[in-house]
Amino acid sequence: MQNNGFVKVFRNLPKEIQEDPLKLGVLTTLLLKAAFAHVQIKFRGLIIELERGELVTTYRRLARELKLNLSHLRRLLKQFQSLRLIKIKAIKNRCIIIKILVYDHIAEEDTEFETFIKLILKEDSGFGGTKDDTQKE
Repeated sequence: MQNNGFVKVFRNLPKEIQEDPLKLGVLTTLLLKAAFAHVQIKFRGLIIELERGELVTTYRRLARELKLNLSHLRRLLKQFQSLRLIKIKAIKNRCIIIKILVYDHIAEEDTEFETFIKLILKEDSGFGGTKDDTQKE
């Protein structure tokens, strides 16, 4: 999982995802955990190659991280599969690889947006002003 950067959430997600904070939270968590680029990792003793938009975990680990019971998590992931948002592949009964099918659409590069974000997050910019501007009142 990448510890920096951001993900975009589009307004054209399926209505049942938009209107359910839990489903939106689970999808956002999957997006944040997904590999941004091809990577090889070691997970539970296995060497696993992840493509962009994939993550490796177990149902139990993901349920624990999301503070959901196991059966609820499985139902949510099945719903995501039926909406064609994800695919799940079991690896030797040790882990699962979740492929986010809409990852490239959601995480596509937007250099104009990224430049804007970098400008407003600059520590010394103060959102376009100077540090002195914030202390004048």
